[in-house]
Amino acid sequence: MKIVRRYRKQFHLSNVTAVKDLQTFGIRFTTDQLRALHAGKKHGTKEQPLYDSDETFAYIAGYTSWGFPYGITWEEMRQIEAEEKRNSENTDDEVIEIKELPF
Repeated sequence: MKIVRRYRKQFHLSNVTAVKDLQTFGIRFTTDQLRALHAGKKHGTKEQPLYDSDETFAYIAGYTSWGFPYGITWEEMRQIEAEEKRNSENTDDEVIEIKELPF
């Protein structure tokens, strides 16, 4: 995604930080866009993964002091995606994509 790449390069940030900052500014990303950033499949580029995951956790939020991961499991992620899909079908909200940044 152009906006993430430009913002990341402008401020020398990681993908994770750039996406979090842009979301703070009110820019919304679809699940597919976040997955594309995570996988680095957009335009065949190999970008840094957006977040950590493994066979148990779809999103690893952090690690305990003993080194155990915690976060959102794959089953919870499927439930969240199903709920998002139901909500998007029931609302007329649009995802606004900004094509150019002013800097």
